[in-house]
Amino acid sequence: MRAPLRTPRSRRAAIATLLVTGLALTSTWAPASAAPAQDAPAPSAEAKPTGVLSTRLDALAASAGQRRSSADASASVGLPASGPGSLLRHDGKLYVDVVATDASAIAAAAGLPGAELVATLPDGVNATVALPASSLAGLGGIAGLRSATELLAPKVHRSAAPAPAAGAARAAATCPTGVRSQGDTQLKAALARSTYAVDGTGITVGVISDSFRAAPREATADVASGDLPGAGNPCGHTTPVQVLADDTAGSDEGRAMAQIVHDLAPGAKLLFATADRGDIDFANQIRALRDAGADVIVDDIAYFNEPIYQDGPISVAIHEVGADGVAYYSAAGNAEYEVGGRSVGSYEAQAFRPTACPAAITNSTCHDFDPGAGVTAYDSLTLAGGTDLIINMGWNEPISGVGTDYDIVLVDPATGKAVAGGGDANLSSGQPVEYFGFTNPSSSAKTYRLYVARYADPDGPAATGTPRFKFILQSGSLTAVGFGTDAGGDVFGPTVYGHSATTAMQSVAAVPAGAGTAVEDFSSHGPATYCWAPATGSAPAAALPSCTTRTVDLAATDGVSTTLPGDSGLNPFYGTSAAAPHAAAVAALMLQRRPCRTPAELYAAQQATGRHLSGETQDSEGAGLVDAAGAVGSLASCATTPSHPGTPTVSSAGAAKVTIAWKAPATLGGGTLSGYTVEVTNQAGTVLSTTTGSTATSRTITGLPAGGAFRFRVRAEVGTSSAWSPRSAVAVPPFAPIDQFTLRQFVDFAGRFPTAQELQDGKRAITANLASPGARVAKASGFSTWGPALDPVSRMAYAAFKKAPEASTLAYWLPKRRAGTTVAAMAESFVTSDRFKKGWGPLTNRQFVQRIYLNVLGHDGPAASIDSYTTKLDEKQTTRGAILATLSEGAAHVARRKGEVATVDLFYGMLVRVPTAAELTQWSATTASDRVPLANRLLISPAYDART
Repeated sequence: MRAPLRTPRSRRAAIATLLVTGLALTSTWAPASAAPAQDAPAPSAEAKPTGVLSTRLDALAASAGQRRSSADASASVGLPASGPGSLLRHDGKLYVDVVATDASAIAAAAGLPGAELVATLPDGVNATVALPASSLAGLGGIAGLRSATELLAPKVHRSAAPAPAAGAARAAATCPTGVRSQGDTQLKAALARSTYAVDGTGITVGVISDSFRAAPREATADVASGDLPGAGNPCGHTTPVQVLADDTAGSDEGRAMAQIVHDLAPGAKLLFATADRGDIDFANQIRALRDAGADVIVDDIAYFNEPIYQDGPISVAIHEVGADGVAYYSAAGNAEYEVGGRSVGSYEAQAFRPTACPAAITNSTCHDFDPGAGVTAYDSLTLAGGTDLIINMGWNEPISGVGTDYDIVLVDPATGKAVAGGGDANLSSGQPVEYFGFTNPSSSAKTYRLYVARYADPDGPAATGTPRFKFILQSGSLTAVGFGTDAGGDVFGPTVYGHSATTAMQSVAAVPAGAGTAVEDFSSHGPATYCWAPATGSAPAAALPSCTTRTVDLAATDGVSTTLPGDSGLNPFYGTSAAAPHAAAVAALMLQRRPCRTPAELYAAQQATGRHLSGETQDSEGAGLVDAAGAVGSLASCATTPSHPGTPTVSSAGAAKVTIAWKAPATLGGGTLSGYTVEVTNQAGTVLSTTTGSTATSRTITGLPAGGAFRFRVRAEVGTSSAWSPRSAVAVPPFAPIDQFTLRQFVDFAGRFPTAQELQDGKRAITANLASPGARVAKASGFSTWGPALDPVSRMAYAAFKKAPEASTLAYWLPKRRAGTTVAAMAESFVTSDRFKKGWGPLTNRQFVQRIYLNVLGHDGPAASIDSYTTKLDEKQTTRGAILATLSEGAAHVARRKGEVATVDLFYGMLVRVPTAAELTQWSATTASDRVPLANRLLISPAYDART
């Protein structure tokens, strides 16, 4: 997804001026008490910025010195002050998607003051970085960085529908204290469990949403009441929900979804991961859930920057896990909107029809909304007083291959002034998307004019592209629209988009609990259109032979009971966010009964047995309401086949060869073994060879290039083939030239060149298979000038700030530690820093000691120790820095943070960056005892390759 190369920064554009100066004067998405909106200043005739930073980030960088709230900053660049569509922030940092020419630029971005690397794509040049506004200017000046675009807070597909009428019945719970979803009965899941003796046992379901345990009510209460699994669950479901990544600022919609899955498939193991840290991290969390063993995954999140006509990073991850046998379900969305009986939730034109723009929009040509002989350069929208409007737009060009710069602008006809809009420099960013948020500042309804404009640089060639485009009303309270009837190829209504309609998954509509006979009036309709191959790698994707469409697949229950507080908006739980986990839970029941069935077979069975709702169409209900009993019962029995061989293990990796071994199948299914077939794939999953050999349970594969990364799997040949074994761990044959590899380790970890003897020892160890490359790296990370110098810095970051260190922190302290700075001196600096003071506020001596113990131990410290340290501080017998140093380097903290510290150690030494939260979660348990697997993985990463 590499963006086109940038040209030097130019002057600011007319629409850019509107975004970054005009909207700062309006009450866009401001609270009701805000000052009345003022007209935006007249747009200039200047060109759009063409530097690294997007239009909005450019504005935020220019105003970084101003003290203002996150809400004010978001509103100042034409976005909602908070909630979906506002600037995505965590811990005061902006989340930014960056595209680079190589991994070193990503590392440089992550090394800016206060910055941290959140996530990277497998290509190593697309990443999400979190950083303070004060570092935006530095971000724009990094060589090799092509674009930086703000991320917007995503939208969960929960709906604020009314609560059910008093006395609405709940389905009977198996355990007396549980609150069971009404969908258990409506979808016939209870009948499926009793008829086919299934409850999801042996199946793992992953849930992706905003958060799992951010709400005041602890999840432990849900376990005790039987509404979630875990120790103390009264129904005996004692395996707790495994949380891979969470967000402390969410609504716990993920917990409500997990309760639904547990209601229908109580025997299933549950996983959770947040998707609130950007689209790239969302994609990586999908992969992380697969790696954690998920058989089924369900999500309810949508990002506004997802492309309209192409599969983006999230969709690509869904395809990947689908190819690995994971069934995937996603909420279709809650954006269906009708005005006067007409569906107007979206507008799509098959081509841009150029006409003149009003004076408020310069350097541009506008779209003619009239599909007939007339000419109307706008669509009129009447917005109820005090209500909000969010619009996102995309056009039919691929990511990184954008040749047309469309903008979307809202104009007040009473003044002729633009009041909101999306006007990024798309030719520079390479992103074919725009979006904006707006609030009608009046207490009464007001009519605005919406323009779609095609921008042309006043100093460049004329703009001539007319690609198909579509915009979606993500929220709003419209009372009237100018156009709303399909005509001349223009289409109104469909609002499913992005990953929620991609192939390799099921898009789920919502039907109200009880005697629901129609889909919810807010449930998004299809179809969605895809015209480009998925956005993978760094170059623009090729066009598909012809555009294809995807629509809603299934419908399931919403408006159900949970244990969440009534004012949370999650009890009752409405929206396609509630419907999707119902369908996913049914898939778990199906898989338990027929574990051999593929995701495609699960989907086909659910669709074939779906119950049609009168008056609905495929674009609104898909194949109809899920029938769990019908779907579970319809799957054919699994054929009797040999069991698969054991997972191959790598016994040695020599020059251009790898030897693997495996265990024979537990059963041959009554047949006679004739041999084993071994498949070799590279790290990207591409099959390199498939060969059938003898019945021996080991084999040496030759001809493998040194330094490459390979995985292996085996199947037994017994007349019919067995299933494939799980894939082996990554194997890396020795690097060539080996001297260069050894040199790299000494430069990275020792900060010096190796001696002749050290070069010779390194070559001997690898060529004689005395140590793998990963083992050599792990050994190098223990050099006295690396681990003993760096690891105390990492531990102290956890002890002082309860967080992993940032790259800038390590870069500052490593040379000082090598030069002799003691842990005690470093600790004094930590406790007197502005970051520590601002993070924890003013602390008494006792509060300080209690805080450090909480950070170090994860729980309250011993009362006697707290008293002792407090007395010593009060009597000035010691310092706060000395106490921090003692506890940070104490045995308990060293043991507790061993895995995290080792993971940071390797990432920083090999990639010059710190691991993301997801990477820490994935690797820390392993590195606590063995650093070699992570070292091997990083050795074959694109980011490491770019450095060597």
